Amino acid sequence: MSNAGAWVAGLDGARAGWFAWLWNPETGEARHRLLDRFDQVLALPERPAMVGVDMPIELLDGAKRSGRKADRRWRMPATIGRRWPLIAQARPIASASPARASTSSPS
Repeated sequence: MSNAGAWVAGLDGARAGWFAWLWNPETGEARHRLLDRFDQVLALPERPAMVGVDMPIELLDGAKRSGRKADRRWRMPATIGRRWPLIAQARPIASASPARASTSSPS
């Protein structure tokens, strides 16, 4: 396994753990792993120099049961399994993003 250059990692939570995408910008090589715990990214052989964590960026003005359009599409197993079979195996979580007002609530 080549370890040339600095690797970067992106993590996304899933029911089966944390899905890690790894990329080496010097070589263009990409890899992925399914981790049981978040801290395991630090022990990967690639030793990522930078780690990003997926966070929702679109906040709705009010609560909506079905969430954002992106969340609804992500929950469609056929869509995920056809395009990203390994992600489908990890059983990704697509919980609805909070309403904007809840992010400034004191409790």
